[in-house]
Amino acid sequence: SGSGGSGDIIDGRFDGAFLGGFSAAKNRIRVDADAMWAGVGGDRKERPILSIDADVIYGHASVGYMIAKDLYATAGLRRMALKYDIKFGDQFNFERKPGVTDPLVGLGYHRKGDRLDLHVSVEGGGFGVGSDVEMFGGIRFDYQSDDALRPHGRLQCPVLQVHE
Repeated sequence: SGSGGSGDIIDGRFDGAFLGGFSAAKNRIRVDADAMWAGVGGDRKERPILSIDADVIYGHASVGYMIAKDLYATAGLRRMALKYDIKFGDQFNFERKPGVTDPLVGLGYHRKGDRLDLHVSVEGGGFGVGSDVEMFGGIRFDYQSDDALRPHGRLQCPVLQVHE
């Protein structure tokens, strides 16, 4: 929010956000998925009247096959997009949703402990389908308590991400 002067967006808004994930493993197969969405916007009520809405969208899913103890060869998809809707009063408005969907291959290390699980992943992809080249590495720790409600905590840190 600005001071209300000429050209300021004076009515900013946070429309909402979602971050979630899912993991499952059985025998030699492992499935991992996560998604994120966040919506923001802003309006300028005085001339020129302007309204902007934007959604940031991220999704990732992979399937792995165990090739050694706790080590999986993986394949999957990653989607990144930005949807925006811009309106200039009653005269002009447009909406676009540019984004890329990349195929991925990689390795995942998943070590289950009594309370703390370790997950390390390295993936590469793109191959000219969405982006030309994409590399990603990440580390994640999952903590599980012994409480009846089974609270679950996660710390995740991407350590390398390259787009070309």
